[in-house]
Amino acid sequence: MSHSAPALRQAVFVRGTVGSESSFNAALQAAGFAPGRSVASVDELLVSLKTHSADLVMVPVGDGGASFQACAAELRRLPAVLAIATAPEAESAVVLTAMRAGITEFVSNPINARELQEAITRLFAQRATPATNGKIIAVYSAKGGVGTSTLAASLAYGLSDLAAPREVALADFNTAGTGLRVMLNLNPLYDLSSVAAQSNRMDREFLRSLMIQHVDRVDILAASDDLDSIESLTAAQASAVLTVLQEQYAYTVLDTDHHFTDQTLAAFDASDKILLVTQFDVAALRSTQRSLSLFAKLNYPSEKIQVVANRCTDFDRITPDGAERVLGRPILSRLPNDYFACSGASTEGQFLQRFDPKSPLVPAIRSMAEQLTGLVRPAPVALPVAPSRLRRLLGR
Repeated sequence: MSHSAPALRQAVFVRGTVGSESSFNAALQAAGFAPGRSVASVDELLVSLKTHSADLVMVPVGDGGASFQACAAELRRLPAVLAIATAPEAESAVVLTAMRAGITEFVSNPINARELQEAITRLFAQRATPATNGKIIAVYSAKGGVGTSTLAASLAYGLSDLAAPREVALADFNTAGTGLRVMLNLNPLYDLSSVAAQSNRMDREFLRSLMIQHVDRVDILAASDDLDSIESLTAAQASAVLTVLQEQYAYTVLDTDHHFTDQTLAAFDASDKILLVTQFDVAALRSTQRSLSLFAKLNYPSEKIQVVANRCTDFDRITPDGAERVLGRPILSRLPNDYFACSGASTEGQFLQRFDPKSPLVPAIRSMAEQLTGLVRPAPVALPVAPSRLRRLLGR
């Protein structure tokens, strides 16, 4: 009895966008594919997706115009089809365009066989990995000095009160490289610069080797303090890190730059919520207005952005109602000012909650964490109190 050979996987590409077709087909064959089927344009590729089955599609990004967007939208309707974006240069803007369209893998044209095979391997590995519901929360302000790093660290610790042990990560996406390292007295052997140096190794095991297990609650991914490698993380590498963090942790909190870098944009794109931190003063509110305008231009939904007012006091000249009218949106949380507790925690290299559990910031951050997650910390069980000796003597 004869058995037919299993059918080879099918790939489709646009002519002129993969370099040498013979080299491209050899790389496909090594990955278990038949020689690729070529089409004349992205528009024809879109028609092909609707009329022919395919296992892999090579999508030229071009200028990211209407044809590319329509093709990407069709691919989102076909989760069984693997998609790899390609362009002559792996420029940040091009890679971000592909990622925002939902295409997470990118290879440069002409195609390098090893890079193509690695991209295909990663896509198959992602398909084999069960999807998770990990949430990413980015903490951001375009204005420095409003306490974003302290808030990011404190929020991560507050979330760990609501989640199971080791289900919360804190990642320093700040290219200044000194925020969380100094604040929490970190001296890691590995950090985000290790991702840039070994970008092809990004998987769960590699990420775990980079994480610092701080106290008994939060895992931390530190930024590099090496000025030469501070901005070496590309948008694609940052996106890969965030994907694995989302797979590994129920909640990931990101401390981000005060300006829009490639990795900051990747962080914003991947985030479920962006906490836009402000204060009740004119300079901070104007900065917040500009940030809201930029987020609107990036087409982020309004509900993705949550405004948080930090360092609030009874002496603020601008009222909460006035700030909400200026910004045109509600403020999620108003966090009280506790300079001495925050400064002391940073000096001691501790999370705020561990340094001063009685700080008024602690319940405020816990309440914000509950609002963001919908989870509520269980109330402690009240134990029966033994009657005092006097009450026993009185019989009541």
